[in-house]
Amino acid sequence: MSDQSYEDRGEPTSEPDERWFQELPGLLHAYAAARREARVADPNGPAADIDTAQAPSPAMLGYLREAARHPGRATRVISEIERLLAEGPTDEVLLQLADAGISPERLHASDEAEPAEHFNRMLPHLQRFVADGERAVSAPPQTPWEWKERFSDLGSLLGGQFYMYWQDEYDHEGALTEFIDALGSDPDWAGTILQNITDVRVIAPSEKSLEHAFRMLGFYGYPPEGTSWKQWLARVEERLREYVRDNT
Repeated sequence: MSDQSYEDRGEPTSEPDERWFQELPGLLHAYAAARREARVADPNGPAADIDTAQAPSPAMLGYLREAARHPGRATRVISEIERLLAEGPTDEVLLQLADAGISPERLHASDEAEPAEHFNRMLPHLQRFVADGERAVSAPPQTPWEWKERFSDLGSLLGGQFYMYWQDEYDHEGALTEFIDALGSDPDWAGTILQNITDVRVIAPSEKSLEHAFRMLGFYGYPPEGTSWKQWLARVEERLREYVRDNT
């Protein structure tokens, strides 16, 4: 997916007042993913979702890296947080949150801070990010949320087609064929996936780092027997390029 303005990415923009929380779910998913990754890495380590006045949390840094790629995203989430804080936990707010897929417990930090405190710790970092021109320090994705945000199209292939039980129905080539057949005539989307593959290779050049990328994007299993991760990715790329040639 290209680094265009957030408003132009295809997200629904009509009737904005009917959906109060369009960007807040993404922010909270970023925090939940960072929290999970930190606990897996070190159950007794520091929390990844606690912002302080001195420094943004790892969760916030991950969100800002993605927000920097889509101007307007941080501005929108600031307005949604401010509305949430101004309205309070009314029935209408809770209904809007539920419609956006946000359960009440997602509003709390891992230190059990109340939602108002949790969001007020976030706001200065978001506001400073916007005031400074929406720039963030570039870094490889750190959590599954970041990977799937940055490489959403490749993730739709690796995580959507090669899901947990895919091997009950297909071999590797069969699963890939079904995905390509389902594309119909959409070479532009295939082209975007190919660009994702090119970009992933830059930040995951080794076998170990590439396996990590596959895992973060939702791929279950391993490459075909006798095939490395690099070779398997090259085969995916080859099949997509064949499809693009046949449909342009």
